[in-house]
Amino acid sequence: IKKAMQKQQESRIAASLRLRQLRDKAWAKVHTWIPNTGPLTDKPSVSSWKDFYKEAKATLDAPSKKVLTDMLTWPLTLSNALHEHMYDAKVGPRAKTTVHVLGYSDTVEGERFTHAFGPLADLLPASRFQKVDIVCIGPEVGSKRHRRSHEVSPTVKMHFLKALYHNSKSMMKKMGVSPAPDLVLAFNSGMWCLDARKDIDGSEWSSTIEQLLDSEQLTVLTARSEAEMQSCLRVFGNQWMLKGKPDFTKRTFEEYGADKLIRGKVRFLLDPCPNPFRSLVQSHVRTEPGARNAMWAVIKGRAPD
Repeated sequence: IKKAMQKQQESRIAASLRLRQLRDKAWAKVHTWIPNTGPLTDKPSVSSWKDFYKEAKATLDAPSKKVLTDMLTWPLTLSNALHEHMYDAKVGPRAKTTVHVLGYSDTVEGERFTHAFGPLADLLPASRFQKVDIVCIGPEVGSKRHRRSHEVSPTVKMHFLKALYHNSKSMMKKMGVSPAPDLVLAFNSGMWCLDARKDIDGSEWSSTIEQLLDSEQLTVLTARSEAEMQSCLRVFGNQWMLKGKPDFTKRTFEEYGADKLIRGKVRFLLDPCPNPFRSLVQSHVRTEPGARNAMWAVIKGRAPD
């Protein structure tokens, strides 16, 4: 039995590695595989990759469809979040919707966003969302994109800002986009690490998290794996969270001063669960298996005392 299980595991790893190789080889042209999403305009929002490819009448083979999910996970996750949490058929179309996308990186997302977000013109039809501003913010936004805008369609626009989120409001006002979003979306941010990774990758999330919680901002989080989301639950479930680098000589939160602490007990409107539009291309196959936007959750403010 042990040998059989080991053989199955090796087979899964080999299949995942082949898919990654196909993705890497074809990535420069993957955006040309995006099917015509026009038929989706008058349809109810799709709820799975199977539905998406069926309604778009995609003619790709199965491996190519999986590779394409590594690009389309971004717009489909965003579209699904807006339909689930922003649109109410009883109320009718929204006049204006602003989405802040946190932690955007030219290194990670790059051209994916400008190519991949084209389908939003059909996924977010004017009959439901009359105007959508998507503001991508992060210290790794490239200088060529900083304070630039990209028109996805006459009703959907993207804007880019090179800044830490909690310092970006004045920049947004100057760009003419709202600093008060209807929805915040943090793709694979690992923000629950707070500032612990600042010396490793420059991540600095404590001030942003404090701002999101204090303003009770509706926020969608994604993560690459269930293990990452378990870390999120553990950190956000604490009574306190830490600002700045941890001092390993201290054993309890009480040993820190008030200026080093953020009140925790985050309220989850949607507990962590698999994202129906996660990428189907696995990363770190042998060491820490996961995928882009594999899990998602929705938070808003703090749980009542």
